[in-house]
Amino acid sequence: MRPAHAIGWMLAASACAAGPGPDTGDAHTDLGSDTDGPAGDAPLLGLSIQPRDPVLLPGDTQPLTVRAYYEDTTHAIVTDDVQISVADTRVVRLEGTGLVAQGAGTTDVVATLDDLAARIRVTVRGDDIPPDRVDLRPPDPTLAPGDTLLLSALATWNDGTSGPINGCAWTVDDPGVASLGSRGELEAVSAGTTTVTASCRGTSATTTVTVAEDAGGGACDLGILDVLALGDAGDIVWLIEVENLGQAACPVRPLEAWTTHPAQGSAADRVIIDPFLPGEWDILVLVASGVGPGTYQTTVRLGSPADSTPANDTEGPVEAVVSPDRPDLAIGALLAIEDTDAGLTEVLIDVDNLGQAPATGFWLDVFVDSSPVGACDAGEDFIQVGTLAAGATHSWETSLPGITAGQTVLAVADTCGDVDEVDEGNNTAEDTVF
Repeated sequence: MRPAHAIGWMLAASACAAGPGPDTGDAHTDLGSDTDGPAGDAPLLGLSIQPRDPVLLPGDTQPLTVRAYYEDTTHAIVTDDVQISVADTRVVRLEGTGLVAQGAGTTDVVATLDDLAARIRVTVRGDDIPPDRVDLRPPDPTLAPGDTLLLSALATWNDGTSGPINGCAWTVDDPGVASLGSRGELEAVSAGTTTVTASCRGTSATTTVTVAEDAGGGACDLGILDVLALGDAGDIVWLIEVENLGQAACPVRPLEAWTTHPAQGSAADRVIIDPFLPGEWDILVLVASGVGPGTYQTTVRLGSPADSTPANDTEGPVEAVVSPDRPDLAIGALLAIEDTDAGLTEVLIDVDNLGQAPATGFWLDVFVDSSPVGACDAGEDFIQVGTLAAGATHSWETSLPGITAGQTVLAVADTCGDVDEVDEGNNTAEDTVF
């Protein structure tokens, strides 16, 4: 079962999702009405969860809305028909079809229906530090009288955490131009311009709302702005920035990626993009699994229906380099205990292979109150390990005479650099004899 809408969870970058309903954190568009529950007999294309990748504080509640998208372009709210699961209930717990924040951390929330799934990443902060910046989405909207829109707040903290935030206080300068609800529900009243302010946990942001009689006559232009393709452990991961550059909302569209350029055969991965309002942007994630090592010229493409600028619907070739599987040695445990009766110190060492390939023919050395000198047999004691399989652990116990409490024991794996590893930064560990 693959994610049908894996949006932004690698970068924690999200934007307001389109769709009706003031209690869901989504913005209303005129792309067709939701039905309640599965719609008709049309095949299911994909699912989405709103809001995308929210940031909460302990005790916050967050309603969820799950939508299904069908091949006949209809969409339906199916929140009551899906199975929702939480990966780590220490971070958030499920209450009905919503979430309650429990403790600091990050976890995935997944909704499944038939053989499709949608995933969001939920972050709970353990502090009440105000965000460094709040951006309102969509920015500076233009509406016609009678139009409705749900504004959302995207918060960013100095540690890089970013996502939709609730609990904001919303105000509008001129309610004669646009009225505003307590959750950011905006309704255009009459022609004019006004400012909306959201105060979110100590940080405020504003956006300019324009109401014009002739608003809404533009075209949709959903475009691919940038693509980054990363090769890692047999996978290619695409990070794809998309934005609606037009003046009208864009309908539901698939986004697909191929490991070839030009695109050939079936796509390696595919997601369904929710309706995008003018000015809305997002970073989406596609993954091709089980890819062999090599250099790939890849393609990313927006599927039908085409919009006003087809030229920005395709990006490629985008190069991705997938390296061969490699081992990754790490000192998993080190314990040095003085045996005063025997006049020696017992040293216990676990070496883990965290990589995807065996590690063959490496040295394991123990140094006392000194650093490695580059020789494979220069430590107080040493052994050579023949082969350590991927995911396996090698345990070694040795006795060092004359070493007493307070001295420092340093364990080093692959002293002579015989193994081509993923990360050599975890090859050492030290412990003080006690």
